[in-house]
Amino acid sequence: MTSAAEALHQLAVSNGWASQDATLPTDLDLERTAAHLGLDLERRQIGYRDIPTFIKHNRAVLFETSDGWIPGRRDLRDSLFTLAERDLAVELEPALTGLSPEAKQRAIAALTSDHLAKRSVTAYRVGPAVTSRWLKLARQSGWISILMRFVVCEGIRIGLWIWTWKQLFTTVADRSWILTLLAVIPFHLLALWWQSKLAIEFSRTLKQRMLATVLRLDPEALSAEGTSAILGTVNESATLESLALSGGFQAIVGAMELGAAAVVMVRSAAALPLLTAFGTWVLVAGWIAWRFYAASRRWTRDRLQMTDSLVERMIGHRTRLAQEHPEHWHDVEDQELGRYETISRRRDHAEAWLTSVAADGWLLLGLAFIPIFDLPALGGVLLAHAALKALTTGAWQLALAAAGFERVQGLLAKPKAHDPQGSSAVVGEGALAIAHVEYKHASAALPLLADCNLTLQPGDRAVLEGESGGGKSTLVALLAGIREPSSGVILASGVDRASMGANAWRRVVALAPQFHQNHVFTGPLAFNLLVGAPEPWTEDRVRESYAIANELGLRKLIGRMPAGMLQVLGETGWQLSQGERSRIFMARTLLQEAPVVILDESLAALDPETFEQVLKCLEKRATTLLVIAHR
Repeated sequence: MTSAAEALHQLAVSNGWASQDATLPTDLDLERTAAHLGLDLERRQIGYRDIPTFIKHNRAVLFETSDGWIPGRRDLRDSLFTLAERDLAVELEPALTGLSPEAKQRAIAALTSDHLAKRSVTAYRVGPAVTSRWLKLARQSGWISILMRFVVCEGIRIGLWIWTWKQLFTTVADRSWILTLLAVIPFHLLALWWQSKLAIEFSRTLKQRMLATVLRLDPEALSAEGTSAILGTVNESATLESLALSGGFQAIVGAMELGAAAVVMVRSAAALPLLTAFGTWVLVAGWIAWRFYAASRRWTRDRLQMTDSLVERMIGHRTRLAQEHPEHWHDVEDQELGRYETISRRRDHAEAWLTSVAADGWLLLGLAFIPIFDLPALGGVLLAHAALKALTTGAWQLALAAAGFERVQGLLAKPKAHDPQGSSAVVGEGALAIAHVEYKHASAALPLLADCNLTLQPGDRAVLEGESGGGKSTLVALLAGIREPSSGVILASGVDRASMGANAWRRVVALAPQFHQNHVFTGPLAFNLLVGAPEPWTEDRVRESYAIANELGLRKLIGRMPAGMLQVLGETGWQLSQGERSRIFMARTLLQEAPVVILDESLAALDPETFEQVLKCLEKRATTLLVIAHR
C-alpha cells in the first residue's frame, strides 16, 4: 500500500516539481509532505461519475482509496470501480448464494454501479506552492513556454506583414501577396489564444498569491491599517492586474515591431540619417513616458489618500454629525480636492504628450527623412509609427500599474513562512501551561504582559478576570497560537507549538474571540456553525450542530427562521441580537471538538436564565474550559 507521502512525492517527481533524490522525513503526513516539497493541496470530494472530468481538467491529482494513495490517470475510474466491486462482492456473497456465476457477476456489477453513483472519493488537486519565488512559479507553471509561443506567433505575423509589403510594391502584377496576407490571420489568432491562456494562468496565480499573503499577515498590523487602507489595496490590486497584463502584451508587441522597423530602415537609401533620427526619437519617447510615470505616481498616491480619507469619514459619519460643527464638515474635502485638481492637471498634460506626441511626432519627423520613392524607408517609418503607438499604449498602462504597485507590493512579495508544521507523531491532550511569558507590541517601549505563568489540566474550569485593557485578550491569543510571545514558553501536553505544528495546535485549543473580532458569514446558519469544524460535514455533523444550538438556547431562533438551519445569514445577522450572535460563536467553537475551549467575554450579553443554560452546555461539551470576564 502506497503511503500519502510516497504517492505525493512520486506525483511531484513526474511533473518536475521535485527531484527523485529528495529525502522525506518518515513522520510526515500528506499536508506536511506538501509543505516540505513546496506544493499546494486543494481537497475535493469527487463523485465517481465526475472522476474522468476532474482528471482531464487538472494537471496533477491524487486520490485516496482503500488500497492506498494513487495519482490520477485516465483509467482510474475503472480501477476504483473494480476495487469497489471486489469489496461489495465480499459483502453480498451470502445473499447471492445459489445464483450461477454469470448471474452473480451481473448482479454485483449492477449493484456496484448503483452504489457508486451515490458515493464520492477524496481527491487532492496538486500544484506548485503560490508562496514560491516568481521565477520558480513561472518555470513550474509553464508561463515561460506560453510566452515564448506568443512571441513566436507575433514574430511570424510581423514577418508576414513585412513580406506582404515587399511583394505588394515589387511584384504588383503577382497576386501572391494576397495569400501571404491571409496567412497573417491564423498566426494572429494563435497569438491571441496564447495571450489569453497566459493571462488566465497569471491572473489565477496572482490572486492565489495575494490570498496566501493576506492569510499570513499579522492580525495586529492588519487591524492597525484600518478599513480604508485595506479597501484601497484591494481595489488597486484589481486595477494592477488588468493594466499590467494588457500593458505588458502591448509593450512586447511594440518592442518587436520596433525592432522590425529598424531592420526595414537599414535597407533604405537614407539608412544612417533615418536610423539616427529614429534612435533619437525613441529616447525622447522614453523621456516622455518617464514624465508620465512620475506624474501618475504622484496622482495615484494622492487619489488613494483621498479614498482613505473618504472611507474613514463615511465610517465615522454619525459621529461627525453629532460632534463636528456643520460649517467645518467639508473643510478637509475642499483642501484635498484643490490639491487633487492641481496634480490631475499635471498628469493630464503628461498623458497628452505620451499618447499624441510620442507616436505622431515620429511620423512627421520620419517622413522628413524619407527620400523620394524610397519604399523601404516609407515602410520602416510607418511600421515604427505603429510600434510607437503600441508602445505608448503599453507604457500608459504599465505606468499606471507601476504607480499602483507601491500600494500592493506587500501582497506580491514572497509571503512569510508557513505556520510550523510540527510532527504527526505529536498529539496534544488538552493540558496547557505557560511559563515566564512576555509579550510586547512592536511599537511599545514596555511589555503588555510580563512573567505570566498559568497551568490548566484536562477537566479544569477556570475564569480569568481583570480590568479592561489589562491584557486578557492578548493572553488568550497567545494560548490559541494567534500571536507569538516575545519570550517564554507555551506548552500543550508538554509540547510547544513549533513541535506540535500549527494545525495540530488548533485542534487542541479552540478560541471564541471577542464580539467585535468574530463574524457572521454570508451563508446558511449551518455553515456559520460548522465553519471551523473538522471535515467532512456529514448529516450527522449537521444534526450535532443543531443539538448544540438547542442546548445553547437557540431553539426559538431556529424555529423563527423560515429555512431553519439553512436560513442564510449575513455580516449584519438575520434579526440576531448580540446574545444570539455570541451563542452562535460559542456553538462554532464547541463544534471544533478541541479539548481546550477558551471564551473571550462571550457570556457578557446573556440574561441570567440563558446564562445558566449556556453554562450547562459548556459543562457538558467542553473538556477544559477557560472563560475571560471583566472584573
